[in-house]
Amino acid sequence: MARYLVWTGAQDCAQNKLFLALKNTGVDQVVTLEDLRLINSDASATGVFVEFDLLKITAITAGTAVTPVPADSGDGTAASLTCVLAPTAVTGSTVFLAHYTNNDEVGATNAFPTTAIQAGLNLLPTPIRMRYGAGVALKQITSSTEGSFSALAVIRIDYD
Repeated sequence: MARYLVWTGAQDCAQNKLFLALKNTGVDQVVTLEDLRLINSDASATGVFVEFDLLKITAITAGTAVTPVPADSGDGTAASLTCVLAPTAVTGSTVFLAHYTNNDEVGATNAFPTTAIQAGLNLLPTPIRMRYGAGVALKQITSSTEGSFSALAVIRIDYD
């Protein structure tokens, strides 16, 4: 068993934007998404209602590859796990869950604490297991172009 962290860094909001996609490409492994956190990274947005969906997928198109970081320095690279930031498309549309929030900034006076509180919340009610060929994607589906968010995923890989 090995654990990895995947951090998206701040990404601007946009309608139907895919923030992150993960796919198990290893025949002899099971990938589990254990934790998913959404962090408001904006400092000056007018608060707008935003919805993010976590989708079940089977394919990823384009995007920027990101290397998962091992949580234990003794673990090697996650070579058979595809992680992509801002893919242009994914195949699959089943929604595991929807998360509703706003993109208001965290002000100097902490006037908008909900954006800071959500950073400490795991959005998953239960871990999501992905066998060979399966994956997930985090997608903003609302039309707001205001603000920016980051996502942090904790992934476990168990080898058969």
